[in-house]
Amino acid sequence: MVKCCQALRAAIFHDFKNNLLPQECLARLQETFRGDTVPSKRTIQHWFADLRAGRIVLEDRPRCGRRLRAVTPKNVDAVKDFVAEHPHASYAQIRHEVGIGSSTCKTILKRELGLKKICSRWVPHRLTADQKQARLVFAQNLINGFGAEDERRLHEIVTGDEMWGYYYDPLTKRQSMEWVKREDPKPTKVRRSKSVKKTMFIIFFNSAGVVSISKLVPIPGRRTINARFYVNSCLKKLVWKLKKKIKL
Repeated sequence: MVKCCQALRAAIFHDFKNNLLPQECLARLQETFRGDTVPSKRTIQHWFADLRAGRIVLEDRPRCGRRLRAVTPKNVDAVKDFVAEHPHASYAQIRHEVGIGSSTCKTILKRELGLKKICSRWVPHRLTADQKQARLVFAQNLINGFGAEDERRLHEIVTGDEMWGYYYDPLTKRQSMEWVKREDPKPTKVRRSKSVKKTMFIIFFNSAGVVSISKLVPIPGRRTINARFYVNSCLKKLVWKLKKKIKL
């Protein structure tokens, strides 16, 4: 392949010295090297420009970067161990830790290890199989209890949920990306994590949207979430909101 490239460049140099145009040189190459890949017209024009500038060397220019000979079993194992310990590592971190080039790093990750980097899927809660089944049964019983004729009554149901709001921004989806095997399931990430400072939001809503929002900032030894708090601070506010909507 190297000798063929050098022969093509020698032919281009010969046509250049004979004052031929790039399109004439391309036609001669296509006629001479039939069945072989010849440079495009654009490439020949670049070579003509280099020859006018005084470049007569027919060999390839030296290229920076490490050859793919660095894809050795030792480097493959090093990348595999590092990714297993740091699944969120970036290309730059892997290259710096193992001491390999960019092309080698990508070749090892993609071809040798068969890895891909994907984002975690956000989930509000980590529910067990029994919890999921209990919610499904409750929802089905609720729908069956009303029947098709009383479907409009479903829109009047008010339900609620709680969530913790934390005083810091969690990792973005890109920051939480990790290396996994192609056949592995997509990882999940709980939307909230433990923190010292936080506020609980109690949200009541129906099919039309949010009805009432209450919040609680926990204070050690003074304020706790119990039945009295729900009745006095949450349910009373909810009832007042519903009455206000009915009057409107």
